[in-house]
Amino acid sequence: MLSFNGSYYSSLNTLPSPALQVLLEGPVAKALWRIENGQVLFFETAYFELMAQLRQLRVEVPMTFTMEQLTPVIETLVEKAPTAPAYLLQYNFYRQEAISPAKPMQEVDYTMTLTPLAHPLAAQPVQEQHIELYKDYFVGKDNSSSLLNAQERFAAWANIFAYENGYTDCLLLNTKKEILGSAKGNLYAFTEGRIQTPMPTKTVTHSLTSSFNEWLQKQSEFEFDTVAFSPFELQKAEELALLSLETGLQPVTLYRKTNYKARVLPSLFKAFLATL
Repeated sequence: MLSFNGSYYSSLNTLPSPALQVLLEGPVAKALWRIENGQVLFFETAYFELMAQLRQLRVEVPMTFTMEQLTPVIETLVEKAPTAPAYLLQYNFYRQEAISPAKPMQEVDYTMTLTPLAHPLAAQPVQEQHIELYKDYFVGKDNSSSLLNAQERFAAWANIFAYENGYTDCLLLNTKKEILGSAKGNLYAFTEGRIQTPMPTKTVTHSLTSSFNEWLQKQSEFEFDTVAFSPFELQKAEELALLSLETGLQPVTLYRKTNYKARVLPSLFKAFLATL
């Protein structure tokens, strides 16, 4: 189920021809939100993260794209979609016309695509996670590389590498050989009462990650840091876990020849979900 500028369609095939032409040119910006119980999780955080990305990309944000005006559109989209315990909501922003030297900025249209999920975060099944480093390409370390669109291709390549080599997920590295997160989500490591996660980037940072990080910072039982994360730290960790909007927190079971426990991080995530 999708919405194009507030109008609803069952599939891309039912879109009017001008809208299809816009889609073929590809999106200039993207965002992914999660919906449970009819509401966007961490709606305010997710919205302002998206606004920040659009401004970085010099996108002319439609005047109708406010939280107040988006809410009924999202609610109607959920009502029209097949019933499910949760949904992923993807935004794609498209230029209305091709850019030119005379007019390098264009107003944008947007689509909202709703994908049903089988489980809410609190009941997400745990799956074995066998991970590896992705070293075919390295993400540049500059401001432009922090944008979601710029890093999305690296995540796609890493997913292909994982699939071809029998891994569940792969970790992305920047040009300084620091871990950014995985192709699908953020990385957390627990060692001797300390929880560490890589410095935030747009590839893996989303409203769920941001909110979980804020919650962890308030827990007095553990020390929490965002750090420049070296691959050498992986095998020192007692626990590793990956966090994504689609599958929630998934403990890592194996990295190379190291097996990991799964006690502290899953318990903390469960306690975090209880606060929602």
